[in-house]
Amino acid sequence: MIFPDADLIKQHRLNRILAIGMMVVFPIVYLVVGFTKAGDNMTLQGASDIVFYMLLFMAIVTPMLAPFISRVQIANVKKTPDSKVKPAGLYMTVSLVKFALVEACYIFGLVVCLVTGSFGRMLVFYMIGAFWTAIYWPRESQIQSFLEKLEKK
Repeated sequence: MIFPDADLIKQHRLNRILAIGMMVVFPIVYLVVGFTKAGDNMTLQGASDIVFYMLLFMAIVTPMLAPFISRVQIANVKKTPDSKVKPAGLYMTVSLVKFALVEACYIFGLVVCLVTGSFGRMLVFYMIGAFWTAIYWPRESQIQSFLEKLEKK
């Protein structure tokens, strides 16, 4: 795919690097921390279950907000015709939001592991995080669809 703008090429490369960091490297670090700390802290079983299910719900639902946030950001840029925001900068902002929402799934797993002492419960969050990572991984086709949304009236 050929990008119409050299800035978009740079943003795409940077997005891939950030995605590797936020959705691969950091989760591996959290996994190592969780593995070494699993079983150290056991709280009341009922409280552990409540924390697990609350964070599980959040891990499933939170990344679903990314398309809404993207639409709001695009609408805000479109409202101001003399906006100085470049498409590459807006794409980067929206991508960072998506990556942060996905990384939250992995962090929720670490929190559950630290609170409950259960490494197995942490892995449930990693499966959810892996699903969202696959959905929001930066692809060239996403840049093109983002540009099309930005150009629509």
